[in-house]
Amino acid sequence: AELATAQALQLLAPSMRRNRAYYGVQLAELQVAQGDTDRAKATVARLDTSALSSRRIAGRLATVHRALAA
Repeated sequence: AELATAQALQLLAPSMRRNRAYYGVQLAELQVAQGDTDRAKATVARLDTSALSSRRIAGRLATVHRALAA
């Protein structure tokens, strides 16, 4: 799932900021679930947070941040 999500993210045009944020958060979630916190931190750092007008995406990102802080 991580590879497919990473590939989907690479295929999205830069102008598709909300979709890129969604899949970026999903990728970080998968990385956290696999215990790969270093990669999850790097993924989160690359996110364009200006695209996070969605409460759902912002909430999922907050969950990732909490998991990384634990």
